[in-house]
Amino acid sequence: LASLSLSVLLTAVFGSSARLAAAYGLAVTMDAVVTSTLTTIVLLHVWKWRPILIVPIIVPLYVVDLSFLSATIVKIPEGGWVPLVIASVACLGMNTY
Repeated sequence: LASLSLSVLLTAVFGSSARLAAAYGLAVTMDAVVTSTLTTIVLLHVWKWRPILIVPIIVPLYVVDLSFLSATIVKIPEGGWVPLVIASVACLGMNTY
């Protein structure tokens, strides 16, 4: 019920699907960058892969992810600030406890 209410509220606040798409696009792109970073950490520290084996796998992912991020970062004023605020509140809550 809370998720439904929040979704309806966000849709009403944005007013247009283009502004909502800006928020969604930035959230997805930042998720891809975080996933690539966490994959690198797992490959290095958990699976103990040598860096020479990781570079050919991870660098192409970062090139694509960071190019998309650089294209969507300009959407922050158009609604991309919403996922940043939600992520900041979530991090603050997790760091508090």
